Amino acid sequence: MRHILLFFLLFWFADTAWAQFPSSTCEGANAVYRITQIRNAMQQSVSNQSRLEKARNFLRSNCVSVSQVRSLAQTFTDDYDRMQFALEAFDRVTNPDEFYDVYDSFEHLSIVMRLHDAIKSGESSTRPGQASNPDNPRDQPGAPNLPPDSRFPDWNYPDYRYYQGNTRCSGIMSEDAFNRLVRDVQEESLEVDRINQLQDAAGDPCFAVAQVMRLGSLLNQEENRLAWVKMSMSNLFDIQNSNAFYQMIPSSGGKSMLRRILSKGSPGQPGRWENTHCAIPASEFEEIKTRIKQTSFDDNKANLFKTIVESKGCIGADQVRQIVSLFSFSKTQLSVAKWAYDYCHDRDNYYKVGDGLRFSSDRDKLLNYIRERRSSSTQDR
Repeated sequence: MRHILLFFLLFWFADTAWAQFPSSTCEGANAVYRITQIRNAMQQSVSNQSRLEKARNFLRSNCVSVSQVRSLAQTFTDDYDRMQFALEAFDRVTNPDEFYDVYDSFEHLSIVMRLHDAIKSGESSTRPGQASNPDNPRDQPGAPNLPPDSRFPDWNYPDYRYYQGNTRCSGIMSEDAFNRLVRDVQEESLEVDRINQLQDAAGDPCFAVAQVMRLGSLLNQEENRLAWVKMSMSNLFDIQNSNAFYQMIPSSGGKSMLRRILSKGSPGQPGRWENTHCAIPASEFEEIKTRIKQTSFDDNKANLFKTIVESKGCIGADQVRQIVSLFSFSKTQLSVAKWAYDYCHDRDNYYKVGDGLRFSSDRDKLLNYIRERRSSSTQDR
């Protein structure tokens, strides 16, 4: 797939001069062992944002070759984060004329084209150390300005403009209407009044995940952020981007509550929206398995697996079975098997996950857990 895309990409760019890539001030790439160290550190990070921060710190004082950038880019689980890293790394490469080799690490041709255009226009050097967010009005020339006192967190906001998945509505709230709502919420000094403002607004418009996140950032209390996410679920445009909501919730208990909200969906909707639309393709899953196998220690493997699944949005029961069999300790196997239940798009087959567990006692515990979850789900209805 990647090689086919690369072929079309090279054909599309045939009329451009690769030698016209902006020049670099770097000379001499880092030794292999230094790259191996930073790559391992990035792989062990629990989120793409953490990987990006590690890469930024490294790039501030180090030069890299194109092949090294490509190697580091492969640690990211999402093309948007991969593009941000590549864009910032370009200024630190020793052989920029060969930068097109980095493009082969991407899954989507459209993202490669955006990266290429940004580099050719010199955008990589306009904001040192920080890539622009295409979904943030503050980063868009000529876009409506947000209220002067508005300071949204530096989260990864999904770009709804390129969304092609399932949706619950058509067309999102306009930028002007969104800015008015932001102002209305900010004018309320009490948290309870802010959440009431959002509740009044939640019924009619169609929200993008990025808009829900920005509005949620105006609430200080975690339970109110969770309530706001739950309100917005009925009118969510890019529902497959909903895992970005985890950035709003810092505590582990809050993340568990959010997982239940996303798992159940909204009233009248099936839990996890039946999830079949976000199944991980077999070829991509084999790459994921390889990465997990190459990661040392069960805790690091588990963190990597969770990060990937949260990014993808779901996983199949048989895929979970294959993953749990990669762990060395039965305790980790059972823990990961239970954790992945909320993300499984074919839960009727979840009993198969037990075949990946080493001990029969753990298989019994997992079956009991599945029964408890199904019983709890029935009671909630």
